Amino acid sequence: MKHKSVRIGISAGIAAVSLLFILGNTGDPAQTSYNLAKIEQNALVVRSIYTGKIEARNQVTVMSKFKGFATVVELTKEGSQIRTGDLVARFDSADLERELLNLEKEYALAESERKSQFNAIIPLEVEELKMDLQKISEAAAAEKQYLKDSMALAQENVVSMMEVEQQKAKVAQLDAEYRAVKNRLALTRKYLHPSMRQRANAKLHSAKQALELARTQLANTSVYAPAGGLLVYKPLHIGGEYRTLRIGDSLHANQPFMLIPDLEDMVLHSMIPESELSQVKAGQKVVIYPQAFPDMRLEGIVEQVGVIAESAPGQPKWQNYFSLTIAIDDKDEKLRPGMSAVAHVISAHREDALLIPRRAITWADGTAYAEVKTALQISSRKLSLGAVNETHYEVLAGLSAGETVILK
Repeated sequence: MKHKSVRIGISAGIAAVSLLFILGNTGDPAQTSYNLAKIEQNALVVRSIYTGKIEARNQVTVMSKFKGFATVVELTKEGSQIRTGDLVARFDSADLERELLNLEKEYALAESERKSQFNAIIPLEVEELKMDLQKISEAAAAEKQYLKDSMALAQENVVSMMEVEQQKAKVAQLDAEYRAVKNRLALTRKYLHPSMRQRANAKLHSAKQALELARTQLANTSVYAPAGGLLVYKPLHIGGEYRTLRIGDSLHANQPFMLIPDLEDMVLHSMIPESELSQVKAGQKVVIYPQAFPDMRLEGIVEQVGVIAESAPGQPKWQNYFSLTIAIDDKDEKLRPGMSAVAHVISAHREDALLIPRRAITWADGTAYAEVKTALQISSRKLSLGAVNETHYEVLAGLSAGETVILK
């Protein structure tokens, strides 16, 4: 009996300890250990994060204006800060300079020939024809007078009729020569001399065009910066390689080989997933962090959201994206086109919001709840929530500042 009483006592003691343990853990909320958070009013920033590339909004393309192939003999170093009008490249001009000397000679000869035609040959030819016409006219007048006299003498039988006929033939011959020279003078004035002038003008014009073209070509062997900025080499397909230009390479006409971006007006280009399109709108503020300079913080603004969905490189074809253009308000001389950057697009900013950690929220049938702890009890509270970021929700109704909630 004694042993039985002892066993009963031990069992009762164990039961009592167990009951105290249970009561200690469930009967008094103040004695239980929880992860707690206090409801506070603070700033809430809601942001969407995207990666993209920094580019110059405007950039000037430098290309070869040399007609045909040009061999590079001089290049300004890539990355140089240049001003408008600075020499950035030069092509080989030795053959062109020799050709230019011959063309200048041909132009001088054409100009001299034209002057000779206009000022000497044509006027002299006209004067000679006029003189010939005058001589024939005078000779014909004399012979006609002699014919008249001969006919009078023939009536007196002093001159034979044969001599009269011979004189008539002589007068007729002079009349024919007069008409021929007169016709030649008219045709020369109407056709030959205008044609000579046209040929001389055409030859001079052709020589002048060839000379001007050669001079333009020579001028195009020196390439000057059309705008100021940072000089960037454009990669090209050269000799089976895709690389930037080197001295000794050849370029064809109108081939772009350099870029001059405007570093005073930079933008960031990115892509927005279709599912996040409603979160980003033109005019929203943006904070930009260039990956090359983690400590740099730039401010910007959403300038444009694309209107056409498209696929993105490296992403599944079925996933659509929209282009995003962000204007960078801040300027920094360390920024370079092509730099990668992370953009935080601010979609909401509450200066004095009532905040609750996301870990304190549970959901049931689309309704948000939080466990509110007081000194005496724990109760479930239905909440109305507003904006949300990575860590907190904005509480619109259901809680007050200073209350304590349990974190899950």
